[in-house]
Amino acid sequence: MILTALTAMGFHVHLEMAASKRPDIDAKAWSAKALLSPEVREMALERLAKSDAVLIEMGEEPFWGELEAAAKSLSGVPFLRLSWGTPYPEGDPAGLASELMSQGGEANASLLWSLLSDLALGKTPDIAPEIFPAHGFWHPEAPEAFYPDAESYLSWEGSRALGERSLVALITHRHYLRIDKPLVETALIRALEARNLAVLGIFMDQGLPGAEDPVEFLSRNLIGEDGAAKIRLMVKLTSMLAIKPDLGGPTFLGDDSPAGSAVRLYRKLGVPVLQPVVSHRLSPDEWAADPAGLGPEVSWSITLPEFEGVIEPIIVGGNLSGIEAARGSARRPIEERARRLADRAAGLVRLAATPPQERKIALILHNAACASVEATVGTASQMDAFESIRELALAMKNLGYLVDPPESGKELINRIMERKAISEFRWTTAQEIVRKGGALAQVELSDYLKWHDRFPESVRKSLAETWGEPPGQVVDEVPAAMVKDGKIIITGRPWGD
Repeated sequence: MILTALTAMGFHVHLEMAASKRPDIDAKAWSAKALLSPEVREMALERLAKSDAVLIEMGEEPFWGELEAAAKSLSGVPFLRLSWGTPYPEGDPAGLASELMSQGGEANASLLWSLLSDLALGKTPDIAPEIFPAHGFWHPEAPEAFYPDAESYLSWEGSRALGERSLVALITHRHYLRIDKPLVETALIRALEARNLAVLGIFMDQGLPGAEDPVEFLSRNLIGEDGAAKIRLMVKLTSMLAIKPDLGGPTFLGDDSPAGSAVRLYRKLGVPVLQPVVSHRLSPDEWAADPAGLGPEVSWSITLPEFEGVIEPIIVGGNLSGIEAARGSARRPIEERARRLADRAAGLVRLAATPPQERKIALILHNAACASVEATVGTASQMDAFESIRELALAMKNLGYLVDPPESGKELINRIMERKAISEFRWTTAQEIVRKGGALAQVELSDYLKWHDRFPESVRKSLAETWGEPPGQVVDEVPAAMVKDGKIIITGRPWGD
């Protein structure tokens, strides 16, 4: 018996796994990502012509119409057509198929093949989906598929010697556990645990009927009865924590917006919230080779989450398409970037445990060295950067940081310009910067090379083409900038210890 499923949302991963364990049927599934390839579409059309039952979950790509027409042309072959948001009459096999795919997982994938098999044989299906909650807790090594609350998860995690390890939360969408595969999440968990952090894996899907509000779910599980946070850091792979389009008014701004509810939760937790990026457009190799980087994905992956005040938009994964996607999950981790994010997370946890008076803080101001450098120091769109820094310094002093705030923003910029504490290579010599006190430090070549040699070869090559070999050389008759006596000058002004 030949059964074929074409899916728009990625459930093909579990369908393929279930099919490999069903010797009673010849079953094959493809995803929209795979069907982007003309070669894969041709294979799918050839298989449709031989199929005994067909399921197509319609997507937005133009090729779906051709595939649907091919399925409808099959005489006497059961055909289930699914589409997002479509209501199905009670008892409609398409509705049961939709529920199986919505609940996800390999068990429901096997039941979906059974549904198609029953239809091909003319039987009335007697199938009940395996229910998986909208929100819950998970770990790739846990004996249970999910835990309903943090307490039960931590009971298992404690059996793995939680000990003195700091607990961090990793939030992802339920889709990547039940529809696709959590390969990116697993890579991040491994990297975080390798840095002696315990991970609280969380999945959520507020789009499922009856799902609890995600902010309320997290508040109930991450904040103790004493009001203290159970975690020391959060890593969030969902773009916005809560989406409520029925609120009216500005979509993302204000205390009553989805971002506002998330920000109120973050304030209660009082921990850093990291927002790594997984590209939905580029594979890891395509991202690495593209000078434009994320391109149009910046708005969804970086700009919108910033309304919640999250940080560290480091790319940690990408998507595959065509033949590559047909072989398994469309998402792939970028292992080196996952380790980089884990390093940042571990550093932030250590920083939180360091008394304020012992912390070293650097504030980086904008400075366009190649275009009116003096006029661009501290420029910020619609903001007074220097007064903002003064306000920040005052707040930091009240929290115990060893900082001496400037009297005003004007004093701050005047001090910077008087000391020539700017990155300049046209009119101000390195000697003058040092003489006027604008150098925070002069880095020895041997120290700089420790950092330089960790860069990828492509980055080192690009640096050398622009600035010469470290610490800098004459390139196109332009002398090395910010170098004095073989040392690299770091400009800036200290404000306190």
